[in-house]
Amino acid sequence: MFAGKLKIYVAINVAFILLFGMLLINIVTLRSDRRALIKSEIVKCNIFVSFIEDLLKYKGKIKKDVFDINFKYLFAQKMSMAGFSDAMVLDKDLDVMYIFGSKKTLNNMLEHCTRKAVDSKIRSTVFHESTWGVFKPEKKYLIFSAPLFEKDKLFAGVSMSLDLTKLYSEQRSSEKIIIIYMMLNILILTFAAVHFLSKVTFKPLQKLLKRAEEFKENEDAFFLYGNKNNEFGKLSAALNRMLKRISKDKDQLSQTVKILEKANSDLTNAQKSLVQAEKLSSVGRLSAGIAHEIGNPISITMGYLELLKQKDITETARFDYLARAEKEINRINTIIKQLLHFSRPSKEDHDTVSVHRIIDEVAEIIRVQPLTSDMNIELFLNAEDDRVIADSDQLYQVFMNLIINAADAIRSSNNRTDGRLTIQSQTDDDAGRTIMKHSSWFRLMFIDNGSGIHEDCIDNVFDPFYTTKEPGMGTGLGLSVCFMIIESFGGKIEAFSKEGCGTTITIYLPLFKEGICDE
Repeated sequence: MFAGKLKIYVAINVAFILLFGMLLINIVTLRSDRRALIKSEIVKCNIFVSFIEDLLKYKGKIKKDVFDINFKYLFAQKMSMAGFSDAMVLDKDLDVMYIFGSKKTLNNMLEHCTRKAVDSKIRSTVFHESTWGVFKPEKKYLIFSAPLFEKDKLFAGVSMSLDLTKLYSEQRSSEKIIIIYMMLNILILTFAAVHFLSKVTFKPLQKLLKRAEEFKENEDAFFLYGNKNNEFGKLSAALNRMLKRISKDKDQLSQTVKILEKANSDLTNAQKSLVQAEKLSSVGRLSAGIAHEIGNPISITMGYLELLKQKDITETARFDYLARAEKEINRINTIIKQLLHFSRPSKEDHDTVSVHRIIDEVAEIIRVQPLTSDMNIELFLNAEDDRVIADSDQLYQVFMNLIINAADAIRSSNNRTDGRLTIQSQTDDDAGRTIMKHSSWFRLMFIDNGSGIHEDCIDNVFDPFYTTKEPGMGTGLGLSVCFMIIESFGGKIEAFSKEGCGTTITIYLPLFKEGICDE
């Protein structure tokens, strides 16, 4: 199919080029031929003028009545034989001596040209009127004018006209034959050119194309056509080298992809380990408070157990002590479950979760901590809809980190005896215009009155290992992990702070919509 279309394309172009070239040659040849024919006619005119002068000399002394009946007949006969259509002879006084021909329309032109020849004593040629030539209009009459001399003395002047119509007619007849030969030549030369190009170009290209289509990955060589030093041989060698480079690069690319896949897997595992490590760091800080909180209900339970050992208590009091002891034990169980729930690795299964529920759970476990004993936690959860697509364990970790950071900031400030952390929520339909493509957003704000962050440092708080805390008080990974987790849910976290005036951390999460799968 490829070779067939290429042959047709080449044949059309070769035929067009040949046609164009032959037409140019034909036009040049035609013009040269016409110019040569006209020159031959002018030579004939010069010969005929010399013949007239010799004929007049033969008659003897030239007189006014030299054009007698016999001479006129002889002159007309010679004129017709020479192919002249009209002629006019004027004496040196510019009087008409003889007129030949029947076209009276030429008389004025012949007289004008003859007068000019007598006055200038120079032979000249002019063209008169128009007729259709071969391809365009051409001059119809050639008028030749010449002075007549007798022994170097001007005797008269003559003008003769040649009708070029016959010349053009002969050229048109010849042109028809030439065009036929042109068409035959174009067909023969086009066929020969296509045949030759097919042998030296199309067939090698077709073989190269077929070989390229049949090429398999495991093959080592491509194919060489004919002489390896010609263009196709060099092309084949270049293709061989290219395929070897591609194969080599493909192997290198495959190895690179495997290395990148392993690096990505290692990075993912490292990221998970980082999140878990930061979580365990928070668990460690909570452990002291949890131990203290568990100690109280254990002591109370042991007291109730001592009371139950008494033999004189009533049945009603016994059941009351048992119920109270059970309540304290359940309290211990709840605290331990919360701690274990927080410390375990996340499953990273995104689901529809209630943010308000997670905030309540975090606030419940954090309120019993010595870290937050001097901090008042206020919840203003006013959002009408708090459902988002996220992992509840990871949100639990984010909120816990933010509350611990707020507690640390308050303890290091002048407001440690009057510390406040306000947690506010609301839906924000305008946030999507400046953040991402979602139309409805859940906004959660953590506002503390701690020491705040210097404006030169606020842009770096989400960078890994960056911390404003004293040495040994933090890893610098808490906010970085929070940033990573929130962005994985399609949200955004921002920090605003002023040194000495507290810090506000704002979290945006896309709201869950029925029938819509959020990214």
